[in-house]
Parts: sequence; C-alpha cells; structure tokens
Amino acid sequence: MKIVLSTTALSQIDTECLVVPVLDKGEKDPAPEVQSSDAAVRKTAEDLIASKEVTGRLFETVLLHRPQGLKAKRVLFVGGGKAKNFSSIELRKIAGTAARFLKTKTLRSFAFAAPESWSGKADPSAQSTTSFERGGMQDAVKSITEGAVAGDFDPDYYKSDRKDLKLNDLTVLVPASADTKSLDQAVQVGRIIGESQNFTRDLVNEPGNRMTPVILAERAKKMSDEVGLKCEVYGPDKISVPPNEGPGRLAFYETIPADNAYLESRIAAARKHGGRAQAVVVNGHAAEVWIDEASGELMLGWTLPGKSEVLVANTADFTVEHLVKSAESVSDCCG
Repeated sequence: MKIVLSTTALSQIDTECLVVPVLDKGEKDPAPEVQSSDAAVRKTAEDLIASKEVTGRLFETVLLHRPQGLKAKRVLFVGGGKAKNFSSIELRKIAGTAARFLKTKTLRSFAFAAPESWSGKADPSAQSTTSFERGGMQDAVKSITEGAVAGDFDPDYYKSDRKDLKLNDLTVLVPASADTKSLDQAVQVGRIIGESQNFTRDLVNEPGNRMTPVILAERAKKMSDEVGLKCEVYGPDKISVPPNEGPGRLAFYETIPADNAYLESRIAAARKHGGRAQAVVVNGHAAEVWIDEASGELMLGWTLPGKSEVLVANTADFTVEHLVKSAESVSDCCG
C-alpha cells in the first residue's frame, strides 16, 4: 500500500472515499461530534447526526455517496467511541475498521482525516498505563498507518474463489500547519509495525503441513535478509536433547567465548524477565541461569552431556566471575 501525507483541506481532497472519525462526547445520551473543523464536512454530517444514524459508537460505520460540498466521491463516518476514552489504540483500531469496510466495497484508495489536535490524555481508568497518552501528530499518523496496514491483511489464500481486495493507496490528511517532512518517519514506523503484525499472522495462519520448521526458518531468513537483520538458523547439527530433560526441552551445545558482556547480558535477562531461566553456554557446556522463587537468589545449573547429575551454584550477588569460575570447575572435573 502506498501511503502519503497531505495538508489538503478535507472538503477539497479528491478521493474515492474520505474517512472521518466521530466521537461521542455525551455522558449518558449520545452526543456525536465530527472530528474536523471543515464546515462542509460538518454540514454533511448534520442530517445523519440528527437522524441518529451517526452516534459515534465505537466501530460504527456510515457511508454516504456523493456528499454535497465535498470533492470526495464518498464519505465514511467511523465511530471512535467515547471522546474521553479515545487514545492511539482506538485511533489505530478505527483506521483498521475503515480499511476492512472499504475493502468489501472493492475500493482501492481512501483518505483518512487525522485528528486536528492530538495531545493530552484519554481517561486512564479506561486505558492501560501505556496507551492513554496522546503523543502529538506523529503518534496519530503512526497509529493511523499501522491500523490501515494491519486492516488490509487478507488471510484467504486457499479459497478457490479468492478475490484480490488489496488497498493500493492511503492518504493521511494532517492539519495545514503540520510539518509533513517530520511526519514521514511516523508513517514508516507505523508501516513497519503493521507489516510486522501481518507477517506474524501470515505464519500463524498457515496449516502445519504448509509451515514445517524448515519452511518457518526459510521464511524468517528471507525476511531478515530483506530488512537487513542477522539471522542464524540452528539445525540438527547444533541441537541436542540434554539428559534428564523432558520432551521439548532443547539446549544448544555450541562453544562460544565466555566474555563478560555475553554473560552479563544473560544474567540481566534472567533478572529482567521475572526470574525465568535463561540459557547460557560457557566453554561448550550448556547451562541455565534463573531466580529461585523461594530464596530470591540467582541460580546457575549445568547440564552435563552423558552424566545424570546437574551441578548447581547459587549466590545472592552472583557475578560473571562466579559464572566463569564455575565453568572452569565443570571443565576440569567433567569436561
């Protein structure tokens, strides 16, 4: 999907469909308000609001053809729910709602009106602590882009009568005062997040006979090559099942340098992730570091190939030096 920014007035944008959010500012009874100061757009919504066809209810969609006073061939009013609860999450969701709705109409392009003001906070009681902030126009543009890209996802690969309903173009309409150059990065970030979601959904939706471990690795490697990420695929030559471990538990026996930066990162990861076990490899020996729930101490467990016992060392102030010393002891006695 090609995504561009525009400062063109909503009434003057020439598009197959203009999408405008509507919020409900009422406490008990609906009090819908169009999220645009454009007089022609507000006038277009007057009769629909008066007839209660447009209420601002979350995910509500009302499509109007040939709206008077607008260059757009159609206008789609999308409900964003209660104004006090409206955050970047709702903005992303209604952009996806608009994309999915317009796909069913076989439209290929549309323009989405970004909020003219995107600051302050939504009601924290209705949001998580990470979502109620309204982070300015960059946050709004990112959310709209992400939602539209994710909403364009089509999983029906194996339908015999499948039709290509992909959207080709999206224009995000921002206020005339906006710096479109600075917002270009927000578009790219939103696109990356949306496409990453679609990539993951694509993998998950495949049946097991079409997404074997080998094919999954190939897809991951291809994606990494396309975006410049490093990808290392571990095959049977690098994977073995440790003794006394249940099915599904794999350890990687690969000799890597026992450098401080690597070991510190694994210890930090164990602390960061609530004490969950983190795999480490020192001098060719597989081990795990984790936080003991009872004592709160950081633990080190060695799994030795060909031996039944697991050596465990623990200390409240575990450091890289302790880890290296334990590794040397394992190599001396059991290596």
